[in-house]
Amino acid sequence: MKIAILAVLCLLASPGSAQDEHKLLAERRPDEIGRLIQEAAKVPEFGKRIEDLSRAYLGVPFKWGPLGEGAGRAGAFDGDPLMDFSSVDCVTFVEQTMAMARARDLKSMQRELNRIRYKDGKISYASRNHFPELDWLPNNIAAGYLKDATGEIAGTDVKTATKTIKKRDWYLAKSTSNLEGPDAAALGEDEKARRARAWRALGEGFQDETASIPYLPMDKLPAHLDAVPSGAVVSIVREDNPKMPVLISHQGFFIRKDGVPYFRHASFNAKVIDVPFLEYFYKYYGSSWRVVGLNVALPLPAR
Repeated sequence: MKIAILAVLCLLASPGSAQDEHKLLAERRPDEIGRLIQEAAKVPEFGKRIEDLSRAYLGVPFKWGPLGEGAGRAGAFDGDPLMDFSSVDCVTFVEQTMAMARARDLKSMQRELNRIRYKDGKISYASRNHFPELDWLPNNIAAGYLKDATGEIAGTDVKTATKTIKKRDWYLAKSTSNLEGPDAAALGEDEKARRARAWRALGEGFQDETASIPYLPMDKLPAHLDAVPSGAVVSIVREDNPKMPVLISHQGFFIRKDGVPYFRHASFNAKVIDVPFLEYFYKYYGSSWRVVGLNVALPLPAR
């Protein structure tokens, strides 16, 4: 059930201004994408590399949960491809850009992407970094793919949000309607039911866990904006709501263009766009699920 979390992660990402005409990644041949990666690898400053590669995604359509575990046994619950340039959601846009920036070619990009999306790079539904505050951020920080910079940027203004993550309950809610992938609809009802039972059984070994995430409070954002590096991953942190499975509702990149800060993100039901940073986040004031602040993490180059 990718939608359960992804609907929260990208729910309030509204469209912004139109982008310049360019050739979408989906329209490029594999060798063209490979050359794009190779050229980016020559850029020594990693934040600039993130800027350049994320720019190539501008205009790419938004799609809920476009990636899965691929065909075969690993993709029994989610058979969507392991990599896809034709569409992205807010998380896969960030993941694929990070993987491209660390890679030398398409083959190494896939390896990097697997390590970003899965704990220890093990491709399975159970090891995927589903929950951003419990899995995605901590696991990628531990693996050396990200560095949390929130405290460094916010200084004494930094605060911490906490939430009890109920993975077991999340798995137990799986049903046949949540099966994903190009072949899911063609499965017989008995096979769908068998897979759904196996899916729910994955959750039996999980216990509730407390996730903690540092954030820069919204009212302190203008005072610290100059300290945020271009190319940083920005995650929107909300207050703990028992009806919501997560604290983080959306992700994207902080980008500076001619000194002006922008939020580059996969906009819900639209495409990858740039919007003025403060303009985008000020719209969250007064939202029913209160935004408390932003987490800032720096993508790191391959060692």
